[in-house]
Amino acid sequence: MKTILVIDDTAIIRQLLREFLEMEGYNVLTAETAELGFPKVMQADLVLSDVNTGGLYDGNELCRKIKVDYPNLPVILMSSLSIFTPQADFTFTKGHDLGELVGKVNELLTE
Repeated sequence: MKTILVIDDTAIIRQLLREFLEMEGYNVLTAETAELGFPKVMQADLVLSDVNTGGLYDGNELCRKIKVDYPNLPVILMSSLSIFTPQADFTFTKGHDLGELVGKVNELLTE
C-alpha cells in the first residue's frame, strides 16, 4: 500500500484529505506544518502539502528541500489561489474537484 503525507495547517482539510485518500486505498500520514512533516517524508511515496503551512517555512521551501534530498519523491502543492511552482510535480487549487487530485496522485504513483 502506497503512503501519502498530507501537510496542511487546517485540521479539517487534513482530515478530509485523509478520509478521501484512505477510501482510495492509500495509507495516509499527516502533519500540521512543513517542519513537522519533513521528518515523515522518508516514510512517504508522495507528499501533498499546502503552500501556506504556517511555521518557519512554507510549502514551496518544503518542496525545494524534498527535491534536494529525495529528488524522485513526487510533491503536489495545494493553495486556495491558482499557483505555479516549478519544483512541484503538480499544483492543485483547493476547492476544485478532488477527483482531479486523486487522478494526479494515481498517475504520479504509477510512473
